Amino acid sequence: MRLAHANGLKAQSLANRVFGTQSSFWARDQDMLASPVVIERLSELTGQEPDDLRALTLAAYEGTLYCGHNPFGNTRWILPLGIYHRTRRRYGTQFCPLCLFDDAEPYFRRRWRLALVTMCDRHGIMLHDRCPACEAPVIWFRNELGHRRELTIGQSAKCWQCGFDLRRAPANGPPAIDGQSIMALRSLVAFHDLGWWFVGDRNLPYAHLYFDALRHLLAWLPNKKWHKLLKGVATRAAWQTEYPYAKAFEVRAVGERHRLLATAVWLLQDWPNRFIGLASGTGLSQAHVLYGQRLPCWFESEVRSALGAGFGSPSAEEVASAVSHLRQQGASVSAHALERLIGSRDARAVLPYVARGRPPLTDEEFWGVIAGIDAEMRRCKRGSRKRFLLWRDRTMFIVMRVLGKKPCEVRAMTIADGAELAKRESGGGKDSRRMIAAVSGYLHSARPRFARRAEGVLFPSSAARGRMCAQAWHNRWNRARRAIE
Repeated sequence: MRLAHANGLKAQSLANRVFGTQSSFWARDQDMLASPVVIERLSELTGQEPDDLRALTLAAYEGTLYCGHNPFGNTRWILPLGIYHRTRRRYGTQFCPLCLFDDAEPYFRRRWRLALVTMCDRHGIMLHDRCPACEAPVIWFRNELGHRRELTIGQSAKCWQCGFDLRRAPANGPPAIDGQSIMALRSLVAFHDLGWWFVGDRNLPYAHLYFDALRHLLAWLPNKKWHKLLKGVATRAAWQTEYPYAKAFEVRAVGERHRLLATAVWLLQDWPNRFIGLASGTGLSQAHVLYGQRLPCWFESEVRSALGAGFGSPSAEEVASAVSHLRQQGASVSAHALERLIGSRDARAVLPYVARGRPPLTDEEFWGVIAGIDAEMRRCKRGSRKRFLLWRDRTMFIVMRVLGKKPCEVRAMTIADGAELAKRESGGGKDSRRMIAAVSGYLHSARPRFARRAEGVLFPSSAARGRMCAQAWHNRWNRARRAIE
């Protein structure tokens, strides 16, 4: 909508011009399910890289809030819209009235689509998930209907059904059990995309290991089996713990979600003492807590140890994530390293993954990857940013291969290092000559065109502001390698 207004168009008019009058653009949740065609067309219109546009969608939370993004339906932690033609049956778009009021041009934040975000991290008030006047869901693009000649900045901040100005919605403070729990809730809102998390005195290397256990509690707390535990919470903390039935946490109203989150976060504080104490005191067994599901080891092992028999082994997903992390850091994959990383008491689970690692590429396979990058560069528009980024990747991979350096060493190289490579004698064989030519061409023709602000770094990030991170390198290498597999 903002892109259309900036160009003097209605959102519907822009969608018709870009995707055609018969497209189902408005009948899909584009923030969550944007197709490659949509991303590619928007990339052509705006001049932005497709990867940068994809990073603006809800799929960017993959790996932090959850492991796998579902491109064909609902995903945990993301509020569903309940799309029916061009209307919305569920309350999937939340908003902070003070944020909309402060905006020069009101817009709805991506994080407001998350079920665990129930309060504003900036103003500290409760979010709304519907119009306070008529209780209609927020459908910002329908504000244009019936106003053919009107283009006003504040239009998206109105209720499409009754015209109520959402910026005038009440600003209510969030309820909480105690000061510690409200700070924990604010941390969830402000740092949900941190990448790692903490529980009790433990640091978890992957945030989704915490969020998976939290989501399990939120799903089963309203179950009748947990009734006595919730009564214990109500007695000890003077907190309302009665919640109506709902199929999933994500379909609950914002007030219910907030109270459930406050309860679950309070139970996980001082882990595992508070939760285990209340669970054992009310007769909850490990079967009632786990329900036969494989949960993160930090949670399952304590539950099995205190409420059942024995410790839980890490899931295959946890082991695979830990192995990937160790390899990215250049560390050896061993049972001892896994035990230190995820706190598993059954670290033997790593052994099959050690044997299953990818074999190194042969010389023929490696130069096949480089040939694939060359072919993709030829398809790019001359002078485009995408072409320069591919040029950077090509040079970086050749340097790594010929010199036998680790990715972290290559990412740390400076322009001075590159200049020395470019001046090398070319008597070291065919591969050495190809490396010298690649570095020389990159330094003179590619790097100055897209990385003027990244001073000193030979292979800067896509944003061209500093060194490339390990995950970005990993993604670029996998993308290039998949072309030959």
